[in-house]
Amino acid sequence: MKRNATLALLLACLVFFSPRGLGNADEEQHKKPRPPKWENLSEGIQVMKLWKSSDAPKWPQVAVLLLSGDEYKKYLDAPEDYVNGYKVFAPSSTHRIFGCDYARPPKAPPKVEGGAQCMVIISHEQATTSTGNSSCSLGW
Repeated sequence: MKRNATLALLLACLVFFSPRGLGNADEEQHKKPRPPKWENLSEGIQVMKLWKSSDAPKWPQVAVLLLSGDEYKKYLDAPEDYVNGYKVFAPSSTHRIFGCDYARPPKAPPKVEGGAQCMVIISHEQATTSTGNSSCSLGW
């Protein structure tokens, strides 16, 4: 009996004197993660920076671009200049984007005016190299 009372007293002291207490640990477990949001960079250009989500890894930095057909063509002409020009990975920059699987630019205008026609996913490493792939077959 004395052993149980001693253990209970010790546990109560640890909880009472701990800087976080039990309540904070429970609150952190139920804290909702902050989802990433779309940012408008310019007309026909949106980006979602996944590393800015509260529960996502910070590296590699993964960005999802939604581009109009014209913007996608500009991206394909010079991917590094395009991404660095819009500061997608600021304050860092990318020196090389290896295109793994890029889709052909769309021939027809979007069905929804101002709607995105292509999605580009870029994974940016700390060594300032990136890989990218895309799709121009978006279904909403």
